Amino acid sequence: MKRPLVPALVGVALIAGAIAIQVQQRGIQEGDVRDVTRLRTELDSVRAALSLAASAADSAALAGSVADRTQMLQRREFHVPSRQAAIDGWWGLTGPGTALAVAGALLVALGAAARSRARRPDPTGDSHRARPPSRP
Repeated sequence: MKRPLVPALVGVALIAGAIAIQVQQRGIQEGDVRDVTRLRTELDSVRAALSLAASAADSAALAGSVADRTQMLQRREFHVPSRQAAIDGWWGLTGPGTALAVAGALLVALGAAARSRARRPDPTGDSHRARPPSRP
């Protein structure tokens, strides 16, 4: 009687997994977008300080800082568009979230059908099922 439960539980796990992955990806994306905004603000601030630098030593230090911050910003920005595209397509017609949810729903339906078949009474009215002969 517990075997029909296995496909249903796997199906529920697939659906929950699809939702959990989507939530995780959105959280990562939101964090990256916040970081990109912060890095842009810091870069603008350092560039403004560079434009106001009075000495060559200050200019050289700030120019290095601008280069470092620009590189950090570019590395962080690199993944944002591709991850956003994956998030946008997650629940699309051919998206991975949709595929996981459909597979999960099919497994839940399969488990429910197997469970109802296992609970159905014997149509012959015989409550004892035929047992294979025992070996001596």
